[in-house]
Amino acid sequence: VIAVPCDVSKAANLERWYRETVEQLGEVDILVTNTGGPPAARFEELSEAQWYAGIESTLMNVIRLSRLVIPHMKAQKWGRIIHITSLVAKQPLSILAISNTIRAGLSALTKTMSNDLAQYNICVNAVLPGHIFTDRQIHLNQIKAKELGITPDEYAQQVQRGIPMKRYGKPEEIGEVVAFLCSERASYVTGVSLQVDGGLIQSTF
Repeated sequence: VIAVPCDVSKAANLERWYRETVEQLGEVDILVTNTGGPPAARFEELSEAQWYAGIESTLMNVIRLSRLVIPHMKAQKWGRIIHITSLVAKQPLSILAISNTIRAGLSALTKTMSNDLAQYNICVNAVLPGHIFTDRQIHLNQIKAKELGITPDEYAQQVQRGIPMKRYGKPEEIGEVVAFLCSERASYVTGVSLQVDGGLIQSTF
């Protein structure tokens, strides 16, 4: 696989990515969208510019990428679109005001797209990771630990005690779920926002 670097917050860059990807690898049958989260901050700490930047980097890139790949998927009557979002789509965290808002919107977008595209045998789903041991989780641990006046390790232990499975998730555990949703085994699964969170989200919806 040839990597095609791209700043996904720029519409022109996404169009270039799509053209180069098709030239090198062929048409896109499966799209998985996943971008870094917007700045971690509480609602009153955020400027209007930060909100706009978060929308561009976390929502509009998903919309633009989807619009680029859907025509081919419709023409061949097959496709898979997976949006990686976050547990905060269902269970907001106070320091992630922008992410809370956009991730919930992505769940609604997932359902909207799935309804429109199901007749073309295109399945559209979202995956909501919980606390997965990544650089982002380490960064958030540092922010919260500083607020609470404890060490990041102490905060990490608190977080894991609050997860029913008592541990962080692993990136490959997200990958396995995405692989299933992209496969023919998931051919009747669409419009779902699937939690992969070790039981953390308490909502029944």
